[in-house]
Amino acid sequence: MGKYWYDAVLKEMTENGRWKPVAVETFFKYDKLDQISIGRFSKTPCKLFVFQKTQDELNIYIGKDDHNAKKFLLNKFKDQFKENLKKSLL
Repeated sequence: MGKYWYDAVLKEMTENGRWKPVAVETFFKYDKLDQISIGRFSKTPCKLFVFQKTQDELNIYIGKDDHNAKKFLLNKFKDQFKENLKKSLL
């Protein structure tokens, strides 16, 4: 279906362990039209992604280049992170 802006986001979230891919389905919307198209509606390919969120809810966003904020949060939540990692490996 092509490459889209969200491909990089999906890859990053999956590689960082923040999302776990569950399913992908490709289908056509407006597939029951008798004609090729009616106005702006035509048979259109769609792709549906289903992910499971594997991290706790965050109230802030930290950019991947914000090293000071990352260091602060890692130090602050180091023990909780280690405990969650142990649970996930069991």
